[in-house]
Amino acid sequence: MSDDDIENWKLFCEGPNGQVWMHKDCMKEITKAKVPKMTAKILGDYMPERFCKFENLADLTHEQFNPNEGAHKVAGITIRMSAFKNYQLRVYGRLGSVHTVRAFFACGAEIKKKDLANPRAVKRCASRLDAIEAEIEGAKL
Repeated sequence: MSDDDIENWKLFCEGPNGQVWMHKDCMKEITKAKVPKMTAKILGDYMPERFCKFENLADLTHEQFNPNEGAHKVAGITIRMSAFKNYQLRVYGRLGSVHTVRAFFACGAEIKKKDLANPRAVKRCASRLDAIEAEIEGAKL
């Protein structure tokens, strides 16, 4: 599988049990958050060293990954969101697969001030998943 840009998505990391795909605007939002230690933990550890390598997602703690950040309607379709987390930084996305390999599609990021997800940020993120199955060959949500 190539990690070449596919219009809006890039293969960020992969391992024996998973892949992480990142939307181009998600990386901009992560950089804009300006929290290098939190960013390094998510991008340098949780995604490549845990999500992509661990066979069981339950091995990621709730403080590292929340598989249920809530369901949100976008264009009449309900999309269940997940998030990688470190303190206040959240990288929102959706679990799915690419050619039957487990995948996380990271589509947005923000610094959270409250325990609840910012509905605007999550809706914006969910809307980026709109055409993912057409943009990434073999992608399934």
